[in-house]
Amino acid sequence: MSTLTHSGEETLPALLEACLPAGFDASQAQLIRALDNGIWRLTDGIIARVHQPGTMDRARTEISSAYWLYGNGIPVPLPRRPEPVVADGRPVTFWTDLGPGAPANPADAARLLRTLHHLPVPADFRLPSHDPFARFRAQIAATHATSEEKGWLTAHASQLRELWLALEWPTPRCVIHGDAEPGNTMGTSS
Repeated sequence: MSTLTHSGEETLPALLEACLPAGFDASQAQLIRALDNGIWRLTDGIIARVHQPGTMDRARTEISSAYWLYGNGIPVPLPRRPEPVVADGRPVTFWTDLGPGAPANPADAARLLRTLHHLPVPADFRLPSHDPFARFRAQIAATHATSEEKGWLTAHASQLRELWLALEWPTPRCVIHGDAEPGNTMGTSS
């Protein structure tokens, strides 16, 4: 079970430890985002992403995905190292800093998603299948609801998952962005 990053500061020890063997300077690191991971801006055009413990496979998939997306004409930041560095029990990945930016406008994000959905599924590495119900049980358990309400939500989520799994999709299998919300796409000046 992963522990969500709340302040981001709890990822600093892993960042400092990972930067030494990676050869990056963390002395002026600035936390720029803290949700599931701690995202840090380093000097020399580097962004460090400190992942949750136990997510090494996911970190490796993110690196492979970035190379694949870039190779297919999708503008993404490229990894600065081909493998995560493990520090303080967490995978840490290093990326090219695209500089200051803002969430992409809806039209640009839509164009990127359309392009993504028409790409062939990668053959060099395996992407996880999308499961929109993967975190429901943990999210329901964490709610401030009564046991009866949690039971109803859990049963209803199970029924919805069964219906989801039984769907026959009218389109071929494709790559999707699992969390395409405005904060996860970025417009830059370049």
